[in-house]
Amino acid sequence: PLSPDITLEALVRNYILPLGLRCFPVVVDGAIQGVVSVPLIKKVPEESWPMVTVRAVTLPLEQVGYVRPADSLWMALNRMTSEQREQLPVSDGDGQFVGVLTYDQVMRFIQQHSRLRI
Repeated sequence: PLSPDITLEALVRNYILPLGLRCFPVVVDGAIQGVVSVPLIKKVPEESWPMVTVRAVTLPLEQVGYVRPADSLWMALNRMTSEQREQLPVSDGDGQFVGVLTYDQVMRFIQQHSRLRI
């Protein structure tokens, strides 16, 4: 998870380029605020990246949506496919950040489940 106070330049240099990830949860004191993604960053002129913080381009959680730990993988997968999302933040009912569920993780689980015939 990211702090909303880092600059876009630091985000790109320290996270996006070396890790190859395209979307990050933004968390304050354990509570998820929303997400920031490459398409949101690209809306800001590159010369402004050293001055613009993640907070300025974070898409609020209410607009992003999330899944809860108790939600089924099928529900999460349906949501990912219908919304064309590669990942969904996971938050408990009180807004605390739990993690990120990716499409690849769900598909690997389904494949393993199928192979083991469980």
